Amino acid sequence: MKLTIPLYTFFILVMGSLAPYSVAKSIDEKPNVLVIIADDAGFGDVGYNGAEINTPTLDGLANDGVRLNNFYTYSTCTPSRAAFFTGQAPSRFGLLYPIMKEDKVGLPKNRKIMPALFKENGYQTALIGKWHLGEEDGFAPLDKGFDYHYGIRGGWIDHYTHHNPEHGHDWYRNNKQIKLPQEHATDLITKDALSYLQNLNTKNSKPFFLTLSYTAPHVPIQVDPKWIKPYETKDW
Repeated sequence: MKLTIPLYTFFILVMGSLAPYSVAKSIDEKPNVLVIIADDAGFGDVGYNGAEINTPTLDGLANDGVRLNNFYTYSTCTPSRAAFFTGQAPSRFGLLYPIMKEDKVGLPKNRKIMPALFKENGYQTALIGKWHLGEEDGFAPLDKGFDYHYGIRGGWIDHYTHHNPEHGHDWYRNNKQIKLPQEHATDLITKDALSYLQNLNTKNSKPFFLTLSYTAPHVPIQVDPKWIKPYETKDW
C-alpha cells in the first residue's frame, strides 16, 4: 500500500436541492451548503486519485463536480481549518501548529469567520464533528458563528471512548460535555448529521451551512471490523 502525505481533504457541496433532505424550493432561493472534511486524509487515499482504498461515494462526488487540484494546503489540523474558515494564511493568527488545550488560544475573538458570514445572510449554521480551533470559552464553535455543534473541540480522541489522555473527555453538544455509548466517532457524527438534516426538512426552515468534520482517519488508527472485512483477502 502506498504511503501518502497527510493533508486536508475538503468536499464542498452547494445544493439547490438535496432530496430527501431539501429545504430549498426553487432555483431563486439560497442554496444549502455542506462541507465535508476528512481529517488527515492523504491525497492518494481516495479512489479517484488512484488509491487501493475503495471510496465510491467520494469518487462520485468528485466525478460529478468540480475538482480543485492546484492549491496550497497545510498537512496538519489547526492551520488547515483556520485557513479554510477565514480565507487567510493561519500565520496571521499565530496558528502554525495543532493547538493544545493548555495553549488557551484559538481564532481571534474579533475575527468574523465563514459560519458567521453565512448566518448574517439568513442561514442556520452547524458544525458536526471536529473543531480544533480553540477549546476555551470564547473560542468554541458557538462563539464563532455556529448555531449548533456536536462533536469534539480538540485535536483527537479515542474513537470509541471519546477520551483524549492529554486533557480528558472531549465530546460536546453545543457547550455541554456529554457521555455517549462506546460507538465509533465516525458513526456518531454521521448519525447526528442525518438527524440534523431530517429535522431541517421537517421544519421547512432556513437554508443551512453545515460543516461535517470527521475525526478519522486521524490517529489513533481504530478501524471498525465492518470496514476491514472488504480487504481481508486483498494482497497488499
